Amino acid sequence: MAAGGRDDRRRRMLNDGTRNAGGVADGPTGPDSADTPPVKKRRFAPDAASPSFAVARGVLPTKGASLAGAIALGLAASGGVVAAQYFHASLPTALASMIGGSSPASIGGWFAGALLLALGGMCGVIYGLRSNRTDDVRGRYRWWAVAACAAVTLSAAYSVGLGSALAQQLSTLTGFAPLGGAGWWMTGLVIAAGVISFRPAADVVESPLSLSLAVLAVVGVIVSWCGATGALPAGVSEHAGLFEIGGLLCGLVLGLGAQLAYVRRVLLETDGVINAPVKKPKPVKAAKPRADEVKKEKSAPSPAPTTVKFERPTVQSDSEADEEETDSRSARRAARRKSAPTPAASSESRWTDGSEGDAEYEDDDAPRRKLSKAERKRLRKQKANGRYAA
Repeated sequence: MAAGGRDDRRRRMLNDGTRNAGGVADGPTGPDSADTPPVKKRRFAPDAASPSFAVARGVLPTKGASLAGAIALGLAASGGVVAAQYFHASLPTALASMIGGSSPASIGGWFAGALLLALGGMCGVIYGLRSNRTDDVRGRYRWWAVAACAAVTLSAAYSVGLGSALAQQLSTLTGFAPLGGAGWWMTGLVIAAGVISFRPAADVVESPLSLSLAVLAVVGVIVSWCGATGALPAGVSEHAGLFEIGGLLCGLVLGLGAQLAYVRRVLLETDGVINAPVKKPKPVKAAKPRADEVKKEKSAPSPAPTTVKFERPTVQSDSEADEEETDSRSARRAARRKSAPTPAASSESRWTDGSEGDAEYEDDDAPRRKLSKAERKRLRKQKANGRYAA
């Protein structure tokens, strides 16, 4: 019922779109507030009585200096355990039996079990914080509750040595002991961590500090497993126990630091100090052409390439230019003769004395000249003699 009511409240807040961390908009909204910057929507809207936010603000070291001090203190304690194990031969027998070794009964084993319990508690706190996020309508925050249960179970299994006992039994039944039998529980842990931590890891990535500490924690656990299996260089193989317990403790301390850094980021985002991360939009993929369109494009004939011919300019001489001008004049005279109307020929033949022959059959191509005075006088006498004879 509680989970269902929380989901309903989250959906109502998403539909409203105006609620922020305090439940009231930070500024006026409407047409009269054009100069007011828009209120950025916050992802976390905690209730006033939220126990997770109360623990995060009042108990956990979420300030910058307190967070760094807590991580440094945890690493110093881990280094003290490793140093005590290194010098356990010079200690009294009763004290050396308690410090030496990485068994669950030793101080190192007890410290590791306590750190695993702390990891489970931090996962529970983050589960409460994430349940107040307004944009998580799919219930992804529940993976933090699963991680909390897994951490508590792992702490109990480590305290009683359940992993080593199961690995020994599987090696006896199958006759196969990978990495001296440690390969069985390592494989189980890797599979469980990959399934459970997928969604919490996506949240931790939002904080660069939390992500860096988480990567260092994974490196520390890998070093611890190398010490447990003896996969170390020859020069330091005799100190495999130190690497085993030291890498495990440092990895757990850094894992706690990564969780605290994420809690700090949630509080800063809730208070409006930092903005929520903006996801980059995915690039739009161009639509692929259909198969029939591709076939049409392939079957269509490609246009023939057009070639442009450039003519070389010719230079004419003066004589060629005079000939072309003469030809053009002759062509114009021939066109005028064709266009001039021709008089209809009379049915009766007309007698002539030949005096008009030169005028009718004058060569058009020959250049015409003006008649002289003597020629005009002789032409008039010829016409008069002709009239008298008639």
